[in-house]
Amino acid sequence: MKKMTLAEYAALNGQAKTAQMLNLSQGAISKAINANRKIVVFKKGGRLQAEETRPFPCQTILGNKK
Repeated sequence: MKKMTLAEYAALNGQAKTAQMLNLSQGAISKAINANRKIVVFKKGGRLQAEETRPFPCQTILGNKK
């Protein structure tokens, strides 16, 4: 499996299944997608994993500017 965005993966597999595979809630998946977070999913060692890319230094905390 190649890396794809969380939104792409959830569109193919559904948010509930994606959440279950990442050990998250469906609401967390929905919030991440709606917030346009830069999250990619990929398989490593047979497990689905996700990584988020953020700028450094990050000037926002939970959507609020410092």
